[in-house]
Amino acid sequence: MNDQRPLPALVGATENTLRALLTATLSTTPIKTYPAWVVLSAAPSHDTRDATAGHWLARVSEVLKVEPGLVDEVLTQLNRDGLVTADNSLTPRGEAELSSARIAVATATAKLIEGVNSDDEATVRRVLDQMRLKAEELLTA
Repeated sequence: MNDQRPLPALVGATENTLRALLTATLSTTPIKTYPAWVVLSAAPSHDTRDATAGHWLARVSEVLKVEPGLVDEVLTQLNRDGLVTADNSLTPRGEAELSSARIAVATATAKLIEGVNSDDEATVRRVLDQMRLKAEELLTA
């Protein structure tokens, strides 16, 4: 089959559908948004007092490609929801909810790639990584 769809349309549709799938998967948890998912995934554990822990906020802004203020807004809401502490580390509840959400996301991901052979999966990983790296390069140019 010779697919003639424009690449931007295919990439955009795929990105939108995957984001919708993630949002639907997370909707069964207290983690309701993609930014909240990324922030919680990056937040230090409640029992971690790593000297580099303060640097994770800047990294989250980079990963999300957003201003640090948005990360602060997400953290404020997560604090209200009892998922992070005032010093922005995960609460025990936050750790439990994140663990449950990770299981739900892993289950959805497994269904997503069901039937894709390992060679094709390796190709997808390689091509997506190349595209991400190139996009990051273009963003900094």
